Amino acid sequence: MTIVTRYPTPLRYPGGKQRLASFFERLIELNALRNCTYVEPFAGGGGVGLSLLMKGVVRSVHFNDLDRSLYAFWYAVKYRNRALRELIRSTRVSIAEWDRQKLIQNEKHSSTLLELGFSTLFLNRTNRSGIIRGGMIGGRSQSGDWNIKSRFNKDRIIERIRQLRDFSSQISISNKDVLAINDISFGTNSPSLVYLDPPYYQKASRLYMNHLRHEDHATLANKIENTSNSRVVVTYDTAKPIIELYSGYKRRFFDLAHTAAKYKVGREVMFFSDNLRIPRYIP
Repeated sequence: MTIVTRYPTPLRYPGGKQRLASFFERLIELNALRNCTYVEPFAGGGGVGLSLLMKGVVRSVHFNDLDRSLYAFWYAVKYRNRALRELIRSTRVSIAEWDRQKLIQNEKHSSTLLELGFSTLFLNRTNRSGIIRGGMIGGRSQSGDWNIKSRFNKDRIIERIRQLRDFSSQISISNKDVLAINDISFGTNSPSLVYLDPPYYQKASRLYMNHLRHEDHATLANKIENTSNSRVVVTYDTAKPIIELYSGYKRRFFDLAHTAAKYKVGREVMFFSDNLRIPRYIP
């Protein structure tokens, strides 16, 4: 059996950091962190962590996300894997189904975690750029080159989820507000690498269900500054207030392709805690 490590996550993500996996692998090797616990307080699609886990670079991963929709998806992957795959296989991809799944998202706090997790996956694969609150690919007319089924390859999605079943004991999940907790490493006892990819400072309300205000970004920066027992990496857009909040950190600028609304390459910045050695290049 071939294990998919390049694109292991079943989710699509605008501005997803999947291609940074090779950089993180080099970072881990350079800092003698192989077999550490990898923590993502803003998990999203989890592509980097899954790639590192499947390649045996890290021993375990912890995914946290405050958004109940994303937490529900990871819950379904970890605890209801077979049922999730059966839902994918049996559900017809149609406009009527899209409407039904949209209603589930609108009532996310009264839906079961399996229902909500599947709804998150369904809308992520059928919406433009994978944005849950976005419109469906092709619109209601379904008359363009791309339609609601274009990104919903059932066999491929099912196989990715089935592979994750084999790593479920090495994946832990939580649904906490990072701004309200004291330990951004989520209580990991082993050496850990914490990678924070918070909502962008600019245009965040268009991309994220839970975006942050300026004071929230400042609170997060202060929390990271007071974290001494973990190695920390943070990525952001290059908004001036963010550069000022993290002025005391080592940094690297890099370019990243985004697919929200249309394809473009954006400039981003990566900050590093002082206890990390940094590879020379970011791909």
